[in-house]
Amino acid sequence: FSGYDSRGNPRWDLVSNLNIAKVEFATSLKMFIDNWNIQTALWLKEVCYDRCPFNPTLVTFFLSAIWHGVYPGYYSTFMTGMLMTLAARTVRNNLRPHFLVSPTRKAFYDVVTWATTQMVVSYIVAPFVLPFVDSSIKFYRTWYFGLHIIAFILILVLPKKPSCTSKEQKLLVTKQTVIMHHCNGQQNGRALVDSYQNHQMRID
Repeated sequence: FSGYDSRGNPRWDLVSNLNIAKVEFATSLKMFIDNWNIQTALWLKEVCYDRCPFNPTLVTFFLSAIWHGVYPGYYSTFMTGMLMTLAARTVRNNLRPHFLVSPTRKAFYDVVTWATTQMVVSYIVAPFVLPFVDSSIKFYRTWYFGLHIIAFILILVLPKKPSCTSKEQKLLVTKQTVIMHHCNGQQNGRALVDSYQNHQMRID
C-alpha cells in the first residue's frame, strides 16, 4: 500500500518497479525516468534531489552514476542524461503552453515529444552498454555530439522559467486544492488560499 491517488482510490503499487506502457510511450524524459526503476528513482528523489541545496539535478544524476558503478560509460550516460533533462525541461516550459489550446495541437505535440524522447533516450544510454571511454566517444562522434550541442544551445538561449498562462495557473491551483481537500478531509476557503500561496508556479 502506497497511499491514495488524486481520486481517493487506494494504491497498491509499492513493490512496482517498472511501468512498461509509460516507458514505451513517454513524452518526456521525466516521464521516462519516473517509470523506469521506479523505487530507485523515488529513493534518489527523497534522499538527494529534495534535500540538495544547490543544483539538485546535477547532484542526483551524479549520485546515480556512483550507485551504478565505476565504468566511465556510466558517468557519460548520467551526465548526458542530466544535460538532456535540463534542456527538455526548458523546452517543455517554453513550448508546451502553446500546444494546450486545442486537442489537435496537443496530440501533435505528444507525438513529436514521444518520438524525440525515444531518440534522446537511445542517445543517452549508449555509453551505458559501451562502458569504456573510447567506445563511448566513438559513438558520440558518429552523431558529431549533435544532441549535446543542441541541448547546450537550448539551455543558454531559452528562458529558464517563463510565466505560466492564466489558464495553467487556474489548473495548477485547482489540482493542488483538490489534493489538500482530500488530505485534510475538509473543504473550506482557506485550503484554496493556502494552495495558491504555497504553490510554486512550475510546468512539469
